This record gives sequence, structure tokens and C-alpha cells, in this order.
Amino acid sequence: MGLHGLVRRTALAAGATVLLASGSAQAFTGVGVGDPVGGVLSSLDISVNSFARCSFASLSGTIATDAGAGSGGTISVSSLTLSSCTAGSVVTANALPSTISIDGAGNLSWPGMDLTGRNGSVVCAYRGTPTGSYNQLNGVFALTGGPLTRYSGIAICGATTTISGSFMLSSGGAPITL
Repeated sequence: MGLHGLVRRTALAAGATVLLASGSAQAFTGVGVGDPVGGVLSSLDISVNSFARCSFASLSGTIATDAGAGSGGTISVSSLTLSSCTAGSVVTANALPSTISIDGAGNLSWPGMDLTGRNGSVVCAYRGTPTGSYNQLNGVFALTGGPLTRYSGIAICGATTTISGSFMLSSGGAPITL
């Protein structure tokens, strides 16, 4: 008889109620690995110099890993669509899927974010690792860091650009929290 059986038999003989936990708690509430997620980035400011700026985006993907309660996990982003851009400009996401990593303290990073801004004949491409945090009080993820560095395009594009904004994640219409 293993330790589990011995503890259970001893407790039952003494008339006690035994609750045995199986598995571990999840980092993401209400979803598991492989579940679809979606999000809307509002209050967004993605600026590709002064000629291409977007204020709204939506993303979709899946929960890629869940390290358990207090340990964070990752989200695989398969689609990132930017909209509400300045007149004549288009900003598109490259190098998808990409991964958002969130640690147990709610710190997030999005390594390999890769964006191309176009306005007329001017095309600029940037990549980098935006960072941010999760606010447990309101369930909002905030992107607050960058910068993204230009790897293609002309000097008028500028050497770096920034990204900031906030977003909430959901699965099946229910908010995802840590």
C-alpha cells in the first residue's frame, strides 16, 4: 500500500473527511492549454514615425503554456490586425505566430513583435520586444515598453518606434484573468 492509501485508510478509520487534490491550479483562469483566446487592444498607440499611427488592434491565438497558479504562461498569437490608422497608412504584423510571455508577477513581454508601416511609397519595418504588466484589479494587460528598432526602410522612418496600449483577453466571450 502506498502512502496515499495509508493516509486515506487512517483518516477514514478516524472518521475524517479527506480531500485529495489532483493536478495543479492554472495560471490563466477559465482556460487551458490549446484553448482559443482573443483580445482587443484599445488606447493603442503604435507610431511608425509620424506617417503611420494606429489606435486599435485585435488579436487571436491560443493558450500555449500554463505553468500553474502564480507562475504565468504563454499565449501564441496567430493573428494581429491593426486598424484606425492615420489617413493613407497601413500597419501590418509580420512573423506570426508570435508569443506573449507572462510571468507569475504579471510582467509580460512580446519578443519578436514585427510590424511594417506603409504610407504611399514609404515602407518601414520594425521589430523588438514590447513589455508591460497585468493589473489584477481590472484584468487589463498594458503594453508600456519598447522600443521597436527599424530593420528595413529609409532614414525618414526613424531608427526606433514605440508601442503602448491596453488590452483584455477573452475566450468564448469570458474574460481571461491571471
